[in-house]
Amino acid sequence: MDDGHNNPAASRDGISFHSVTGGAVLFNAANGRLYALNPVAGLTWLCVRDGLSPAESALALANGFRIEHAVAAEWFRTSAQKFQDLGLLGSADHIEACGREDTSVTAAPRSRSSQPGRGVAYRLFDQCFRINAPDDLQPAIDSLLGTLRTDPSRHPQDGGCGLQIDILADGDAEGETWEIALNGQVESRCETASVVAEVERLLLQTVVPVTPHLLTLHAAALQRDGRTLLLAGPSGAGKTTLSLALAKAGWRFGSDEIVLLGHTLDLRPLPLPPCIKSDTFPVIETWFSELRSTPAHDRYGRIIKFLPVKSSPFVSAPVHVVFPRYDRHGARNIQRMDAFSGLERLLAQCVFVPTGFRHDDVAQLLRWHDRLHYFDLTYGDCETAVSLLASIAVDELQQLP
Repeated sequence: MDDGHNNPAASRDGISFHSVTGGAVLFNAANGRLYALNPVAGLTWLCVRDGLSPAESALALANGFRIEHAVAAEWFRTSAQKFQDLGLLGSADHIEACGREDTSVTAAPRSRSSQPGRGVAYRLFDQCFRINAPDDLQPAIDSLLGTLRTDPSRHPQDGGCGLQIDILADGDAEGETWEIALNGQVESRCETASVVAEVERLLLQTVVPVTPHLLTLHAAALQRDGRTLLLAGPSGAGKTTLSLALAKAGWRFGSDEIVLLGHTLDLRPLPLPPCIKSDTFPVIETWFSELRSTPAHDRYGRIIKFLPVKSSPFVSAPVHVVFPRYDRHGARNIQRMDAFSGLERLLAQCVFVPTGFRHDDVAQLLRWHDRLHYFDLTYGDCETAVSLLASIAVDELQQLP
């Protein structure tokens, strides 16, 4: 494969191939998924795409990588099986479930009388919405959304609030059970402790897809001294705790979980407060004592609190993508990664590709990737991690002309 980017037309099956230094990227328009391919998988895909037989493909791999034919045949079989498992070679698409676990009880389709214009107004990204809830639920809702309160009359050009969320007592259930309706359509039922988590889920599922952007990344985001840090990783990787340790050390907090990559390659952190799980309450309370007085919520079976730390909008700045890994007994170090390995791991943390994403947009994504610096971080305590992350920013600044 040639180094550098290409942007060919999509093949008949809606899959386009894009070369990148160190491998390639596939985009499957049918299921909106991006896949990073190493050189072997990339050449295998080209052989399959061009209709070569398994024997011809194995020969191409043997010649391309100067390996024994038997080894090449096994490499081809392994890559082709992976493509099959992902639904790239068959008629059925494999759509990987991603994002937060949802164990809520979904209401049967029904409507409730909507209350447009009633309730407290908020703004998330470019969307204004109102939440109409009983007074005793309002403090819990504001523990999540209090920093997003807005006055729609100050933005008449937006046409007011386009979303109305009504939280209404469920008269058919015993105890404190609520129905949550979006523009009059009941979306879920839940108990009092889960209301805020359900509102959060509903907003993310409604607002993020209609916000123009290229990708939704599962990452924490902070800025300092002309640098942006993206801490990318799955749930449980320690993104929230580490991002708050950095905020305590003077970094500007953006988000602890979700970041949007815009069409102009800008980063827009999800402006919600960090979500603290109960097992880290004692640690976070030593840094931010206000956590002690914030209300607790049930978020899909886990007790959490939202720390009242306001998200800061980001300015354009060079980006370090860091993949943190907590290891209490392991070495404490940070290592620079090769670009393709970083891209592969970052795409694994892409939780949403908007419907409007096109094959041409892959080239835009790869241009952004060319400007990134990727690092692997192993740490056993947050203080060490903060020092290691500060050191890479200083090192990079010193290398600037």
